[in-house]
Amino acid sequence: MAARATVKAENALVQRFTVKAATTATAGLKCKFGGSDTEVEVCAAGEAGSGWFKTSAAAGENVDVWLDGFAIIPVTVGTGGATRGALAIFAAAADGMTDKTVGGGSTVAHVTGRFMNSGSATHTVGLLIGASISSVSA
Repeated sequence: MAARATVKAENALVQRFTVKAATTATAGLKCKFGGSDTEVEVCAAGEAGSGWFKTSAAAGENVDVWLDGFAIIPVTVGTGGATRGALAIFAAAADGMTDKTVGGGSTVAHVTGRFMNSGSATHTVGLLIGASISSVSA
């Protein structure tokens, strides 16, 4: 174990959130969205999150989060809608971005980011980009 962790984060995307009620934030742990666009909580074992706690904080306090990506851009929501925290792909109807669950299949899915907000078709929401993956889905 290193006596001091190597950190190079001057270009990291950091956003401030509020720690979800009845939870705590611990610096260095993986986090996910809570009940709203402005709330975060620690991930359970095996959960995919949207960032890492930069600082520690108690429930209801502000906490800085290093996001898994390098920019948040505005995108149009397509058929199927957008769910805050969900992975995103270009909708089959070619009318915008929509949720995508990956794994458990053999069809390639090119995930382009993670939704920062929820919305319905034709709405504009934030998309965290830079953490793109390709996986398989049913």
